[in-house]
Amino acid sequence: MAEKIGDDTWTERIAAQVGQRVKAARESRVPRMSAQSLADSTVRLGHEVKRSVISNLESGRRGTVTLADVLVLAYALDVPPMLLMTPLGTDDACEVLPGRMESTWDAVEWISGHDPLPGDREERSAEWSLVTVFEQHRDQLDLWRLRHKQVERNPDQAEAALALENARNMLAMTRDSMRRQGITPPSFDDSLLLPEEDEMDQIMREIQLERQQQRVERLKNIDRED
Repeated sequence: MAEKIGDDTWTERIAAQVGQRVKAARESRVPRMSAQSLADSTVRLGHEVKRSVISNLESGRRGTVTLADVLVLAYALDVPPMLLMTPLGTDDACEVLPGRMESTWDAVEWISGHDPLPGDREERSAEWSLVTVFEQHRDQLDLWRLRHKQVERNPDQAEAALALENARNMLAMTRDSMRRQGITPPSFDDSLLLPEEDEMDQIMREIQLERQQQRVERLKNIDRED
């Protein structure tokens, strides 16, 4: 019963707020998107949100909104679902649970899985680290791709090859660690992370040769100065 504040329930307030954000996003499109056009887009996406439902949602007459509706409307409007779920960028606080006001950013962090709500953070469960694990995987994958491009541009540079090997090892270890924890890592061809036979030995030989050449050049420079 704590859900009711004034004449509206929390679910009704949530639906009304989502409706306001749907309307704002729809009308800000260039060219402006009509409610019918938005409804047609949801049909093409495979989950129809009728024009009458959109109109009632935007006017506050619809008392509920489903997660499926929010997701398909967000995609059709080309906005992050979070912008329909929270007043990010327009209000600094929101009613994240019935009668519980929190800062909008704390609500975003909670919904996105980054952090529990303030006051609930001392007893956080292990699941709260899951998003961080996937973000680390994303960063390591990006680094591996970057190192791969650097090697393609400089195939004879031993240092670039070593940097690629290090990035590849880190990504492989992260994916292996995720599996040991029972976490399914993002789809990726793991065979790309397996070094070719004797590849590391070749890399180390090239690095040693490059360093020897650098020492020779330094000695030559010293002789010239003398």
